Amino acid sequence: MTKIVTVVDYGSGNVRSVLNALQRIAEKAEFKDQYEFLLSAQPEDIQRADAVILPGVGAFEACKQALETRQGLLDAMNHSVLIRKKPFLGICVGMQLLATAGYENGKHAGLNYISGEVRRFPEGNLKIPHISWAKLQVKAPQHPLLQKIHTGDFVYYVHSYHFIADNPQDVAVTSGYGADFTALLIKDNIVGAQFHPEKSGVTGLQLLENFLTWNP
Repeated sequence: MTKIVTVVDYGSGNVRSVLNALQRIAEKAEFKDQYEFLLSAQPEDIQRADAVILPGVGAFEACKQALETRQGLLDAMNHSVLIRKKPFLGICVGMQLLATAGYENGKHAGLNYISGEVRRFPEGNLKIPHISWAKLQVKAPQHPLLQKIHTGDFVYYVHSYHFIADNPQDVAVTSGYGADFTALLIKDNIVGAQFHPEKSGVTGLQLLENFLTWNP
């Protein structure tokens, strides 16, 4: 049976690279013809999806508004994620939008899928935005999403803000930039990656592969 994975296309800049990464994984012999990938902002494509991916590039408020302006999109996402409990992956700003609120150019409401807030890295000796490869510190190595992903693996970041979770148990992986920050959140059927898995080489592709086969 073919599994439908919808990548939400709401005007964010990195949707194509995410789709290309997924297609590379699906070319493996063991996944051949098992997945159908949709690039769409149509509510019906969210509703019929077996899994949903929300990429994000840019400002928190702008991305939230872009979701809100597409009629029926947020309602479809909320129903898929919160009611039907379908696997959901937010990437970069897509991960930050999972928060209760973000503080980029004022305070703005997030999706509130995972309780917490998104704050800017503190001013000081850090170069902002944080654009670099950084090591992972895996805190939940037994989780299915983290199979074959290890402490010390490198992933790629481009961000000025980071997610501060209210519940530390929601933080599955951290990286360091001045201090530790959230690299990966997992709560029930919801996962958020601050790094760009589609740009993070073997480790990033492994996370996406794990997500495709995940049954929360």
